[in-house]
Amino acid sequence: MKKIQTADRSAYSWAYYIALHLLAVTVLFAGLIPAAHAAPENGVVRAGSANIVEQGNTTIIQQSSQRAIIDWRGFGIQQNEQVRFAQPSSASATFNRVTGNQSSLILGRMDANGQVLLINPNGIIFGKGAQINVGSPIASTSNLNNDNFMQAKLVFDKPGKPGAGIINAGSITAAESGLVALVAPYVRNDGLIQARLGKVLLGAADTFTIDLYGDGLIKLALSDASLAMLKDAQGQPVKSLISQSGTIDVDGGQAVLVTADAAKDVVDSLINMSGTILADSAVQEGGRILLLAHGGNVDVSGNLSARGTKGGQISGASHIFGKA
Repeated sequence: MKKIQTADRSAYSWAYYIALHLLAVTVLFAGLIPAAHAAPENGVVRAGSANIVEQGNTTIIQQSSQRAIIDWRGFGIQQNEQVRFAQPSSASATFNRVTGNQSSLILGRMDANGQVLLINPNGIIFGKGAQINVGSPIASTSNLNNDNFMQAKLVFDKPGKPGAGIINAGSITAAESGLVALVAPYVRNDGLIQARLGKVLLGAADTFTIDLYGDGLIKLALSDASLAMLKDAQGQPVKSLISQSGTIDVDGGQAVLVTADAAKDVVDSLINMSGTILADSAVQEGGRILLLAHGGNVDVSGNLSARGTKGGQISGASHIFGKA
């Protein structure tokens, strides 16, 4: 076991990651990207107490404080690699901020017992074969300041690069009653997201706030600059701010797909729901499915189910929507 050194991994250039991003649908999702070492690099602990070690193909973050902040020059996980957060408890949280100019490409495994934030203003791709098993995983292109995080305030008030997005083609699993949140100017889920009795949030925004301890209000905002820059994997304008063609299973919990205010006629639909969302429960009241497209259209051609012994809720209501 050895501490990570600060050796320059210049082979993993910005151009390389951009190429992977543009090929995400046609190549990455087919699992054809050749193996290459792209583990998290140059981690610096900015707050809290944590030790970063490398053991073979595994990067281990041994955290001794309840909350910790780590700045990384790059954060990627290849197919044969694993990142493991050893946190003090399920209430612990680790804020991982990417400071370099590369997108995050996640093809391997990430494990944690608590909350893990991965913030990359350049975009994040969870590729086919990625396995995320985290108490509450949050991924976004929007940044938040250190003080807010250390005070458990999820106020993401610093936009990422205009047009940067999040794509999931892998498997993301939260702990029971945990939260999965993917928030960026555009979000695409072609994979599997699971959060039994928890909450899954797909949000289209470049700034947002999540209140986990108060009234649960979700506040989002999306700038005109971001809307103008939105491109899909082929470099064409996106047709939907949120595309859900995969499977979301909250098993009696709550699934929320929500967009901020968007200019009319910029996209064909704000939410395209062609996949499956399950909020069923065999032993209690069914969960809730909320599709909240503020000021635009929702296209639903997939399956929505919120059955339970006492029923459930599927809604397009916007009463929990607020503008940041």
